[in-house]
Amino acid sequence: MRLNLRTQLLLITLLVIALPIGAWQFARQIEQTLRDGHAQGLLDSARSMALTLATEHQTAWGEAAGPVLYRHDSEQPPYLDGYADDWAPWLEEADAMISNDDLLRARIASTNHDSGLYLLIEVQNRHQVFSEPGGKLGDHLRLTLQRADGLAAELTLAPLAPGWIETRGNNPAGWPRVQGYWQPRRDGWTLELQIPEPRRPTRIGFNVHDADRPGAIARSIGTDNQLLMLTGRQPELGHQLQRLAPAGAQSWAVHADGWVLGHANPPLPARHAVLPAQDQPSWLGT
Repeated sequence: MRLNLRTQLLLITLLVIALPIGAWQFARQIEQTLRDGHAQGLLDSARSMALTLATEHQTAWGEAAGPVLYRHDSEQPPYLDGYADDWAPWLEEADAMISNDDLLRARIASTNHDSGLYLLIEVQNRHQVFSEPGGKLGDHLRLTLQRADGLAAELTLAPLAPGWIETRGNNPAGWPRVQGYWQPRRDGWTLELQIPEPRRPTRIGFNVHDADRPGAIARSIGTDNQLLMLTGRQPELGHQLQRLAPAGAQSWAVHADGWVLGHANPPLPARHAVLPAQDQPSWLGT
């Protein structure tokens, strides 16, 4: 069957259109296959690394059931002045609480440094009420701290006036020593604390009490009798990830809540040594 010129031109046009579309679809399928293979390879590597870490890592990761308070690492310790300026990188991730009547709000953040464990408690309430001599408590904070060996301490921070605070735990060892600064604000108060002890707490509980007048507590918020596990990045875990992770692939070990416990970014191996400029051959052969 002979085709006329118009039909021949139409078939050629359709062929010219169909070939690029077919090639694009083929390339797209190949790319998707490669992506799926790469993703499956990463998933297999992650499962293998997790199994190895679970077998070799001997210390606790902070993955126990229950809530945690994440302990950020800091190269520069906060300055104890009761202001939150140097806590800006971590405030968005601070643990926040609110009372049932919406008249008391609080958030707590933690950071770790060689000089100690630091805590920031920011409280928002209607007005600041200070304590009075004789045990009439105004606005105050109760801290419960526990070490890895089980030693626990309770501390009550109830200042008579703004400024420096220093106290010790109520156990025979006097652990821990806690110091910091209580700073009133227009809409509440800020308490910045340092625990400089070498034996640092592994669990913490806190309760903020808001008073209408000294001796009359109106509302409270906090962890009640529950202790939060203090967790953060663990150098040992990061070193193990660095050893196990494929070259050029970043890897993270995270808590169930998404907090990063370890991170590694092993570099790619050098494929070609770069010759010094004076030793690089010239295209002229000289």
